Amino acid sequence: MKQKVSKIYYSQQRQTMKFYQVYITMIKSIWRSRWFIWMLFARDYFLANKRSFLGMGWLFLAPALSSMSWIAMNLLGVLNPGELAVPFPIFVLIGTSFWTLFNNTYMNNVSLFDPVGAMLGSVNFPRETLIIVQSGKSLANFLIASTLNTAILLFMGIYPNIYWLSLPLLIIPLLMLAISLGLMLMIIKNAIPDLERVFAFLFPMLMFITPIVFLPTAKSDKFLFLITYNPLTYLIGLPRDMVLFGHSEGWNGFWISSGVVTILFVMVLRAFYIAEELLIEKRY
Repeated sequence: MKQKVSKIYYSQQRQTMKFYQVYITMIKSIWRSRWFIWMLFARDYFLANKRSFLGMGWLFLAPALSSMSWIAMNLLGVLNPGELAVPFPIFVLIGTSFWTLFNNTYMNNVSLFDPVGAMLGSVNFPRETLIIVQSGKSLANFLIASTLNTAILLFMGIYPNIYWLSLPLLIIPLLMLAISLGLMLMIIKNAIPDLERVFAFLFPMLMFITPIVFLPTAKSDKFLFLITYNPLTYLIGLPRDMVLFGHSEGWNGFWISSGVVTILFVMVLRAFYIAEELLIEKRY
């Protein structure tokens, strides 16, 4: 006769879990729910594009449209990016593509529960799977837009180099930072709702101290200080430089920023796992 195996749940179980147990549990839950992740991703991603007249066309138009304002300012003499080895529109297009990946991943994780609001109160599923789904949508947009970018680079005479193969690894720290900041704000805004408005105002200003449409040497010493200690300078600048030039001077900053981001990512994931049930209770 088979013995029944019972699982005991007790209050504050997540708070008492050991540090490593949190991540093992999350990884196992994500692996067991891989089919659910795919179905949820496919539902949200393709449905969102079907609602638009242009549909998937926006994935190609968005990077080009976001670059037009910067190109216009450069033509009018308002923006001086410094001496570039590639045409300015190409420099801006590639830089803003990486920024869009970062920004979209951040925004999707700030509103992590919104796309599945009806399911949270009625269906029991691992909430950490939503991080994969929401971040995956941003990554899918980036990959599709990258095909257009590649075609433009080839047309302009900029050909692939061996370092393009390292891009999947180079964007991991950028994704980790975006997820960390998004989850942090999602947790904090439930206690202090006004912070969401403050972050919504301040976050776009990060772009002005990140060398996406200019070179760091083209700015004043005060801005250069902010740029130097801005991790996005390296997490966005280095992948862009490897695509355009095949080399970069920002490797030291990239590794230091990646180390700091990894620590932040690990801490925020644990905080999210512990606070997740409370966040859902407050929502309902």
